[in-house]
Amino acid sequence: MGKTGYGNNQVADIHIDNGILHFVYKPNTILNLKNATAAVNQRLAVQKDRAYPIFCDVRGLVSSDKEGRDYLAKQGSVLVKAVGILASDPLTNRIISFYMNNSKPRIPTKVFSQRFAALSFLEKFTGSK
Repeated sequence: MGKTGYGNNQVADIHIDNGILHFVYKPNTILNLKNATAAVNQRLAVQKDRAYPIFCDVRGLVSSDKEGRDYLAKQGSVLVKAVGILASDPLTNRIISFYMNNSKPRIPTKVFSQRFAALSFLEKFTGSK
């Protein structure tokens, strides 16, 4: 399949590769409502009304606020089949896992410390479901 669709803004670089949308936060990003809204709008523009599993690399995030997280938990799931989150350190992994346990995502979502594991999880969602 290869790479298709691409977009970037001040928040993230986004591209589609082999049926998986890659969403990579830029270094030193603060996830607030403004940035969450910009990120979702850019992702939806790249997706062109087609649902994808999402590989979300959060290693560039330095902080987030409740409004930004809540926006992503609700509006961020539009046209999303599943999410594999790549977190680089155990503390970030625990924080994301805690937030997911409390917000109960409506779509399959898991946190990983290795890129390969996240992409392997997402591969089963690349078909037309």
